[in-house]
Amino acid sequence: MSDFDIIEEKDVNSEFSYEFNATKIKVVGIGDGGVGAINSMIEDNLEGVEFIVINTDTQSLNLSKAKNKIQIGVETTKGRGAGGDVEKGKQAAEENREQISVALKDADIIFLTSGFGGGTGTGATPIIAEIAKETDALIIAVISEPHLVLKKKQRTAREGIRKLSNYVDNMLVVDSDMVVNKAEQDITLKETWRLISEALKKFVKSITDIITKPGDQNIDYNDIESIVRIKGETFIGTGYGKGENKVKDAIKQVMSNCFFEESDVTNAQGFLINFIVSSDIKQREISEAISSITQDNDENADLKWGFVFDDSLKDEMTMTVIITGINANKSSDKDSLEKKEPAKVENNQVEDVKKKDTSYNNDINKKKNEMNSTNGFDSLLRQAEDSLS
Repeated sequence: MSDFDIIEEKDVNSEFSYEFNATKIKVVGIGDGGVGAINSMIEDNLEGVEFIVINTDTQSLNLSKAKNKIQIGVETTKGRGAGGDVEKGKQAAEENREQISVALKDADIIFLTSGFGGGTGTGATPIIAEIAKETDALIIAVISEPHLVLKKKQRTAREGIRKLSNYVDNMLVVDSDMVVNKAEQDITLKETWRLISEALKKFVKSITDIITKPGDQNIDYNDIESIVRIKGETFIGTGYGKGENKVKDAIKQVMSNCFFEESDVTNAQGFLINFIVSSDIKQREISEAISSITQDNDENADLKWGFVFDDSLKDEMTMTVIITGINANKSSDKDSLEKKEPAKVENNQVEDVKKKDTSYNNDINKKKNEMNSTNGFDSLLRQAEDSLS
């Protein structure tokens, strides 16, 4: 688990000289949504990463604060964007395949972030992911879906997500409608786009901070890799608590600070939990937090956890939770159902379709109930409260 290579022995007292091999993280913003997310990360002083923006639109690239910019598809789009044409976005990435490959080399982790539903992001991102897959890097996609009212864009986004899933180790999908619904007031269009960019930034930052900020009990690259490579749905949340109920409050925030499509997180295969705590934290409190997050899951699930002492905190706790492999055992059933069902899927709801086969109708209704259920989150919160009361 060490990130150090021994390069020479100095004397017989076993003193060694070490060379630190920092994890190389590249965050790639693709299309207008990706460029906006990268700007948000740069403004927030996200450290320890290299930013790259890729777009067909010259004007968008000129507005980017990233140092590394790649304009794709000059021949295909003339620098005017893809105009919502996914095929143009794909061709644009293919046109600059070699340049993209050079930009991605030598990375240990590659984040691909984009807003799906348009031409460049939806079309180019799967090609860029395919290029990234040729490296040995861990590839994580952070994608935002368009609003439900934009039905054609929703269908385009879902098809892009399906293609992208073939090339990434893990993918986080941000539900734009959920971002807006969590806002406390009627917000402007500009604020909506800012919040979506903030959401993309938040989840990239959650992982990069764990890697780039050393801990007293450290979570390293190999820990991250082993959890992230677990197939299935993924959840990320952060939480904060203070005082007597800090564990309970932090867990509530972890489960509510999420902009992803809701999932039953009681059926997961991997857990990564990182704490930033005051030095007066009790072992009992750490144990309670871990138990509350992982309870009702497979006892063989992989668990990685670490902590950082922060002397500026007083009886406080911050936690970041990454849960992977959610519903992994149901993936084969889902794939089988999707092969039977040709109708479109939008906003986690399967449309009613008329079928003569009664048994098939029963399968569809069962799937609708599963997909529409949000009891998993409520159940986990209730269980956490009961265990800490």
